[in-house]
Amino acid sequence: MKSKLAITTSVKLWIALNLADLALTIVAVKMGLTEINPLFALMTDQIAVLVIVKVILTVAAVVLLALIKKLHLLKWLNIGMAVVVAWNLLWLLLTMS
Repeated sequence: MKSKLAITTSVKLWIALNLADLALTIVAVKMGLTEINPLFALMTDQIAVLVIVKVILTVAAVVLLALIKKLHLLKWLNIGMAVVVAWNLLWLLLTMS
């Protein structure tokens, strides 16, 4: 059985990674780059909507996993999101240089 601390850490990391992804997306759009995620690409002209949708989806993922008692899957989702954030950061840095 997982400790509550481990689950809390996973949830915090999930939220932090999604906020980092959101921040990088906003920076990229402001730089004139294109969002490749088709869902979020529709919202890049309305940053407030993008932020609201991203926050809702981030929280909804945690709630859904908690409801089905699969919060341990956040470990894998965090790994995937960390890869996405690292890729986006690298792409931005290469674009800026």
